[in-house]
This record gives sequence, C-alpha cells and structure tokens, in this order.
Amino acid sequence: EWLALLSIVPLIFSIRPRSFMAHDEGYYILQARAILDSGNWLAPMSWGAPVFDRTIGAQWIIASSQKIFGYTSWSSHVPSLIFGLISLCLTYLLSKRYFGVQVASISAAILLLSPIFLDHIHLATQDIPLLAIELVGIYSITKAEKEKPGVFHVISGMWMGIGFLIKGFMIFLPAMEFYLIMKVQEEEKLLLQEK
Repeated sequence: EWLALLSIVPLIFSIRPRSFMAHDEGYYILQARAILDSGNWLAPMSWGAPVFDRTIGAQWIIASSQKIFGYTSWSSHVPSLIFGLISLCLTYLLSKRYFGVQVASISAAILLLSPIFLDHIHLATQDIPLLAIELVGIYSITKAEKEKPGVFHVISGMWMGIGFLIKGFMIFLPAMEFYLIMKVQEEEKLLLQEK
C-alpha cells in the first residue's frame, strides 16, 4: 500500500497554475465563465445566444469550482485533479478486490505515471471526470452484486446519467461492456447448471 501512496508524489509536485490549452480546454473555461456571469446554469450563453453544442456536465463542474475558489487557472483545474485522485483510489480498490494489494498498488502507480493520465489530470476538460464516474459505476456494481445491494444499486444506476451529462454518448461504450459481461456471466451460470 505504501507504493500506491508514494505514487501520488509526482501529482503533488505538479500542482501549479497553468495556462489553458487551445480549443477544448479554453472552450470549457469560457462556457463555465458564461454560466457564472449570466447565472444561467441550464443554457450557457455565447454572444447573447444559448449554445447547445455539447453536454454541460464538465462546464458545471468547472463553474462550481470557480464559484468556490474564484476565477483562476488553478480553480479551473482543481476538478480534474480531484477526479484524478478519485480514479486512482477506485483503480486501487477495484484491483485490490480482484487481484490483491500488490497488484492494486502497481495498478494505481501505473495509472498515475502514464503520461496521458498525468497530462489529463491537469486539463480542465471532461475526460478525467468521465473516467472517475465510470469507475464509480464499476465499483458500485461490484459492491451491489456481492455485498451491499441498497445504496450501491442506486449509485450503479445513476452513474450513466451523470456520465451522459459530462460527455454525452461516450458513456454508452462502458455500458455496452457491462451488458456483454453480464450476458457472459449469465451464459456461464446456465452452462454450470446444465452440468
């Protein structure tokens, strides 16, 4: 477990104010700022007209952070850092559940030290929040299946809606994967019953 904690060190040293990357990140920041300026959290405005070209979840997250911490580069990047830490923790917990502590520590370290993850946890975009929401869904389904069916069934149902708000139809890829996994498990149970 110490290896997983040690792997967070590069993340801590990389927290600093950054300028916004071109295109997507700047666009999300501008829409979040428009939400705060207009007070309209349902239809972000651009040049006085509502804009509905993408889902609104990432902008809500960034706008909420800006409302709490002020309009700074750092406050715009905080949500991705928080969701990145959630992703690391859930990767560790899921790996520990199925493969043990040693593999879980290595899994979290590999995720954190992969260049694309390390870059994206510092971007104010929807990718890392979506990853965290997907991992929350996977973790909730595994918990509801074996241990605590009540609240985890609710969470395992809600993650798709939240994911859709963050990145639209991209949430359906892991949903299809869950469906296929459940079908395979169902077929395996039927085969075992026949034997």
